Amino acid sequence: MLPRMKRFRLLLPVFFGMVLAAALAQTPKRAITLDDMLAWKSVTGTALSHNGQWFAYRENGMVGDGSAVFRQTHGAAIYRFNLGELPENAGRGGRGRGGRSGAANIGFSSDGRFGAYLAYPTHAQQVKLRKQKKPVEMHAGIVDLANGKEVTIPRVRRFAFSGANPAWIAVQLLP
Repeated sequence: MLPRMKRFRLLLPVFFGMVLAAALAQTPKRAITLDDMLAWKSVTGTALSHNGQWFAYRENGMVGDGSAVFRQTHGAAIYRFNLGELPENAGRGGRGRGGRSGAANIGFSSDGRFGAYLAYPTHAQQVKLRKQKKPVEMHAGIVDLANGKEVTIPRVRRFAFSGANPAWIAVQLLP
């Protein structure tokens, strides 16, 4: 058996070699830029189906269009739908928002077969509507979660699924 001092002298170069290799392997960290911050996404307006089979949320960035995401909790199915971009006047009494803030409206039928969400036109569509001096209005998307097919209803202020009959949905249209 080697004396302790000899073992220490043999292991010391190995230890310093490992530390040096780790230090050289690290690359310098890049500073966060404005483009990085604008690309960050946030999740808002979460909902879980009554049967626990589906989870839905809104995924939005600082700028640009967001997505409504319906994700199966015990499976691989994921459905994404374009939410458009929250208009400049949203939350300040602008048409189509009813004075509410940018709170998400996303939900499920009581049997978990259907999902629904509210969305705005895309950024490009909003620019076109403003040039034409037309209002930017919300629409509703209703999703059949069995196959991901979507039905869109224009000019919707809000929606609510029926608790007694899950195949029915009430929709309040804009004036």
